[in-house]
Amino acid sequence: LFNMFFGGGYTNGSRVYMRRGDRYEASAARTHQRTHNQENQTEQSSMSVLVQLMPLLLILMLSLATSLLSSDPVYSLSANNKYTDHRLTSRLHVSYYVKPGFVKEYQGSIRRLESQVEEDYITALRNGCYKERNHKENMLWRARSFGDAQMFRRAQEMQTPSCDTLQSVYG
Repeated sequence: LFNMFFGGGYTNGSRVYMRRGDRYEASAARTHQRTHNQENQTEQSSMSVLVQLMPLLLILMLSLATSLLSSDPVYSLSANNKYTDHRLTSRLHVSYYVKPGFVKEYQGSIRRLESQVEEDYITALRNGCYKERNHKENMLWRARSFGDAQMFRRAQEMQTPSCDTLQSVYG
């Protein structure tokens, strides 16, 4: 079975023996045929390995091509080495950062870009609010479970700045 799945091919195991004097020997024609079959199997095995590796090579080449063709985002919600120029959106006054030379190089719609910035900002606030509320509720639950009044008080007093900011955006 191992040979059948890993390049050895399938053989039925029958051999032709001829009697020569007091002993039996494998037929020369069968030995020649077996040698010829092994050479064909080796060629087929090499070709099948190449065919089996082709999808993997194709995926590797595609991922390499996409990584070479991808570009940096136009903006960032936080300042870093690449994004140093501070800007504000016109509607919600959300801070965002762009690369130096943004005004000269950017060819798209500023209004559409600012809309995307605001959507990303609100999404980040929602995620932060979810985490803050979840943490607060877990602390309240633990405090109730253990009967810890001090932990319960701290949990009730815990601030949720992302939720507060999100509320002010919608309110």
